[in-house]
Amino acid sequence: MAKILIVEDDEETRDILIAIMEKWGHEVVGVASTLKEALAEAKIAGTKEVQIAIVDGNLGSGADETKDGEAVSAELREYAPDVRIIAHTLQENGDYGHFFVPKDSPLSNLKGAIEKALTNEL
Repeated sequence: MAKILIVEDDEETRDILIAIMEKWGHEVVGVASTLKEALAEAKIAGTKEVQIAIVDGNLGSGADETKDGEAVSAELREYAPDVRIIAHTLQENGDYGHFFVPKDSPLSNLKGAIEKALTNEL
């Protein structure tokens, strides 16, 4: 079981991710739907003992492509350097995370990335 932070602006996708994480036995300890919320969650990720962050690349801030994901990832790396970041976006560029799982890929890809993150396979 992992403690997971979900950063996703689309409500339906966010709700599905929460349900899937709980079904897989993980604990969702933080949820953010805007860049502002995500940056705040990143600053307290260490105190919440977040192990994995699933981060959308575009949170609707108006930034180009994956700039929101990059900003959130930078904050996570500063405040919680042990958190493994899974870039979960429709964009082709998911290199702001330790792992990249396109949103339109099978759920098994996300599950595999979580398993690798938990075993520190970078």
